Amino acid sequence: MAWKVFTFLTPNHLKMAKISEFKIIDRTRKAIRGSLMPKILIWSCNFSVHGSMNFIVAEKIPEMPVGHLFNDPEFHALKDGKRLVYTLENNDENRLQIIFYCLKNQVVSGYLAPFGSFDFFNDPNPGDLDFFIKEITADLLKRGFGKTTIKLPPAYFVHSSMSEQALEKNGFRTAIVDLNQQLVIDSRPFGERIVRKERNKLNRAIDEGYEFILLGSENIPAVFQLISETHGRKNYPVTLSQQDFELAFKRMPANYRLFGLYDNEILIAAVASVKVTEDVMYNFYHADLERYRSRSPLVMLIGEIYQYCYKHDVEILDLGISSVNGIVNQGLYKFKENLGCDVSKKKTMELTL
Repeated sequence: MAWKVFTFLTPNHLKMAKISEFKIIDRTRKAIRGSLMPKILIWSCNFSVHGSMNFIVAEKIPEMPVGHLFNDPEFHALKDGKRLVYTLENNDENRLQIIFYCLKNQVVSGYLAPFGSFDFFNDPNPGDLDFFIKEITADLLKRGFGKTTIKLPPAYFVHSSMSEQALEKNGFRTAIVDLNQQLVIDSRPFGERIVRKERNKLNRAIDEGYEFILLGSENIPAVFQLISETHGRKNYPVTLSQQDFELAFKRMPANYRLFGLYDNEILIAAVASVKVTEDVMYNFYHADLERYRSRSPLVMLIGEIYQYCYKHDVEILDLGISSVNGIVNQGLYKFKENLGCDVSKKKTMELTL
């Protein structure tokens, strides 16, 4: 291996790429910012250069603004495992980033999360993304991985379509198509956008005097128990332990929310939500008390969360997917449809290296 020369690499680049052996051989004035930047000789480096683009590979997630919560360093701090973090920079500004988890002979973006995929900065063009994907697949191939999986966000997310097209261009295939359902928040009252059957249930719940409460962390045990009971009777897995559930709320209190519906002192329905972006609230757990199920308290609870989103300038209330590995749960799909949900495809893309 020989020394390689790279220009305009900052100390932050060296730290991110875990480069310890380097020599500064010259300093050149960078015309754009007028600052002196080092020309560096590097013995072992995880950089490649595409014009003025720097392709960076690191194991640590850099502290930087991200496009959504599931690419946030705080979120990934909740999970164990070896990571590969790929970043494309231009003039010391981030253009693209993606985080993979290394699982035996494959890597997964969106591991233990609804989705992962690319973070976009400063409106990168399709050419940037195409180059980025090619560099990633070449690096993964060199590392001996046999498969790459990328869980894309629902199609309503900005750049989701661009990501899908670029991945297909580079040989990725669609492995799973799930159906995501979401409510677009507007000034219409929730009761006016749902079908008559659900509106009757909503009115009944209001007449019963059920109380909506934004819950605190002290309510986590009761909510988690209700979630476990609800999922148990439906044979759905609970993907988080109570400890992980509590830790997420503790580590990111600004993002996570617990909503409850009470009949006097009885918790009859609950929803665990997370603010994925400034504009999107995602309900990742819904639960109701079995003996109240015929009264559909979740209709009223979702309606109250809808109003909460409207008051807090959230544009989309995402009720999640209504399928598992592409197989649609017709009952769940119909329930969300009756609440006025729109439908977006949510794809998982794979490439055999």
